[in-house]
Amino acid sequence: LSIQIDEFFNFKLKNVGKSNCLFPGQIVFSLGGLTNSFGLMQIGRFVFGIGGESLAVAQNTYAVSWFKGKELNMVFGFQLSVARVGSTVNFSLMAPLYKYISQWYNPHTAVGWTLMVAGLTCVMSFVCAVILGLMDKRAERILKKASVTDTGETFTFRDVLSFPTSFWLLSIVCLAYYVAIFPFISLGQVFFMKKFDFSSSNANFITGLIYLLSAPASPLLGILIDKTGRNVMYCTVSIVVTLICHVMLAFTFINPYVAIVLMGLSYSLLASALWPIAALVIPEYQLGTAYGNKKLN
Repeated sequence: LSIQIDEFFNFKLKNVGKSNCLFPGQIVFSLGGLTNSFGLMQIGRFVFGIGGESLAVAQNTYAVSWFKGKELNMVFGFQLSVARVGSTVNFSLMAPLYKYISQWYNPHTAVGWTLMVAGLTCVMSFVCAVILGLMDKRAERILKKASVTDTGETFTFRDVLSFPTSFWLLSIVCLAYYVAIFPFISLGQVFFMKKFDFSSSNANFITGLIYLLSAPASPLLGILIDKTGRNVMYCTVSIVVTLICHVMLAFTFINPYVAIVLMGLSYSLLASALWPIAALVIPEYQLGTAYGNKKLN
C-alpha cells in the first residue's frame, strides 16, 4: 500500500479509502466480542491494521508534501500530540465504560458494545480524511502544484535497494527505540503493581502518563528542533535518557514518576526529531515507501 502511494500519489482517494477500512475493521472486531468469537476479533484487527498503518503512512507523506522546508518537525510533533491525546483518552475511558456497560450485559457482550462505542471515532477519522483530500485538491489547483506523477518520476521495486545507508540506520533506530517503549506501555501495569505496590488504577495512570506528557510536549519540542536543527543530536539524547529511565525503573526504587516523566519527554523529543529526517534523505516520490518501511520496523 505504501508503494501504491508513491506510484500514484493520489492521496485524495487513497487516504479516504484507507480511513474507510478502519470502521469496518472495528465493527468486525466488536462483533467478535458480541459473539464471543476470538477468530472474528482477529480478522477485525487485521482489517483495521491494513487501514490504520497505511493511513499513518499517507498522513506522514501529506505532512512532508505540505510542510517540507518549513515547520516540519513541529508538524510531526503536533501529529504525535493529537494521536497521543487519543491514546490517553482510550487508557482513561475504556475501562470505566466497560464496567458501566457490564452492569447489564455478560462480559464478552459488554466488551463488544464497548468496542462499538469506541468505533465511533473511526467515523470522525473518515470525515476528516474526506475534508483533507478536498483541501489538498484545492491547494493543487490554486498553487498549481505538480504531483509526483506529473514530474515523470515513478517508483519501482528496485528503488528500495537504492535507499541510502542513512535511511536504513534510521529504520534500525526506530525499531530498537519503539521496542523499548510500546511493549512497556502495554504491559507495564503489572510491573508497577508488583514492584511498587500500585493499585490497578494508579498503575494504569502511570503507564499512560508517557502518552499524556507527549501530547503537549511534542509540538513544543518540534518547534525547538525547527529553530535549532540538529535532529540527530536530539535523537541521540532521547535514546540515552530513555535507557537511563529503564535502568532506574528496573534496578532502583526511586519514585517511578521521575523516570516516567523523563521517558515521556524523551519519547516526544525522539519522535519529533526522527520522523522528519526521512524527508531529507529520500526523494519525495519514494517517501510513501520509505515511511511504510519505517512503520513496518
